[in-house]
Amino acid sequence: MMFFALSLLALAPPQDAAIADPVSAADAVALFKRVCADPFPDPARFKAAVEAPDLGLRIVTKPPEAMGQPGDRWNGRNAQFSYTSADWLPRDLPSPQCSMRVRLASVPDHAGIAAATAEGLGLPAGKTSGKRRQTTQWDVGNARYFLNTATLPDGTYEMSLMLLNLRDKK
Repeated sequence: MMFFALSLLALAPPQDAAIADPVSAADAVALFKRVCADPFPDPARFKAAVEAPDLGLRIVTKPPEAMGQPGDRWNGRNAQFSYTSADWLPRDLPSPQCSMRVRLASVPDHAGIAAATAEGLGLPAGKTSGKRRQTTQWDVGNARYFLNTATLPDGTYEMSLMLLNLRDKK
């Protein structure tokens, strides 16, 4: 379980990279579907989606000390993505993993965003937990989705979506 928690931390886009343009929750779900969900779990299809010129995402250069770590990150004016696909990881670590983080244009209504996410991605009802930073989880086959919404200390609002491939532990 500790490895799973560490993998989620490694997956989260860096908090120090600014996202300049807030988006609506509906636009965020559509962007996540386009870049993460539709190509999943194919790394080549993800790469083609994230590098689409109209998205304006730039890959983040890894510092030398991070070169051996799996995964890459992309930043844009309205979203940050991270992606890891490393079959050599221990089987209890999800791979591939895709995440997106955006600033929201308005106060997040977590229940409404969760419903829109489920509808936009074709997911069944999810399980929600938390109060200040709410999380909804969906399990569909070997895929696990997470939605988080939060009010940040600076008063802005954030939404993140993650998609993990839960591999068989053989």
